[in-house]
Amino acid sequence: MESPLVSVIIPCYNCIKYVEEAVMSIVNQTYQNMEILITDDCSSDGTYEILKKLAKLDKRIKLYRNQKNEKIIETLNKMIHKSKGKYIARMDSDDISVLTRIEEQVSFLEINSDIDFCGTNCIHINNKGKIIAHKEFPGKSQQIQKLIKYGNIFAHPTIMIRSVLLKQCRYNPEFIHAEDYELWCRLIYEKKANAANLQKYLLKYRVTKGQISQKYETEQKEHTAKIMQKYSVTNMSDIEIHKMIFCTINSKKVIQFEEIRDYTKVVYEDIKKSEFNLSYPFMAKLLLFLRNNCIKLFMYYLFTPIGIRTTLKRIRTKLI
Repeated sequence: MESPLVSVIIPCYNCIKYVEEAVMSIVNQTYQNMEILITDDCSSDGTYEILKKLAKLDKRIKLYRNQKNEKIIETLNKMIHKSKGKYIARMDSDDISVLTRIEEQVSFLEINSDIDFCGTNCIHINNKGKIIAHKEFPGKSQQIQKLIKYGNIFAHPTIMIRSVLLKQCRYNPEFIHAEDYELWCRLIYEKKANAANLQKYLLKYRVTKGQISQKYETEQKEHTAKIMQKYSVTNMSDIEIHKMIFCTINSKKVIQFEEIRDYTKVVYEDIKKSEFNLSYPFMAKLLLFLRNNCIKLFMYYLFTPIGIRTTLKRIRTKLI
């Protein structure tokens, strides 16, 4: 039986430093039956010139360039429209796919016909390619449905999805900076799609400084609340709490006692209802987040000038 065609879509913008390595990690995949759609979104740093050189090396590469900077959502949707494969695989222009990634995801989806899309675990690397973390995600569809209200439990550039589904449900431009989370919620809650994460590290995800600015974090919070409300991801009374958990679970900032108290209450109620198996890596991370922030809060109020002043003020208020 002939291997199904896979359309790999790679949006590019000002990524000259990493783009060749990213593209070549797809070109050199053990799985060969691919079309590699690459769109340059009006880069100004020489990225497009690198892409033209790479396109000459492999006839599977189909190179496009936007006439104006259209941002990632429109760029992705255009490539989805042009794709011809049975499956569509996401890839980013600064990441590195393990050479067996496409083969393993195709094999998984071919065997598991009830699964509509899948991601994988990933390795976090810095701008020099040094490993800084290993990221695990819940694997089974049931786990994903329960844990998605606590965070984006897919690594976006690891996703492979059945083309017929993604062509019906493209990225929504209303949810910029949260477009992937909106798509997963829409697929799972509205389209009743089943998802999985392969429990293998099949992508090296590059983490760089300034990847998400404070401005984008603010937008993400608001969009996350809208998404949760739109698709009834959680109870209306808990949406604000879940929004904050979603946006601060990976944050290094000190949060306030009242926030920790509210977060802990919501998580505890879910555990009490037996919604979680505590062996889930994501759940363990959530509980670790709560514990660590309690420690950070304690250190903040006892060992920083601002914290000490706040502590003394609270003590004085209580004594008066």
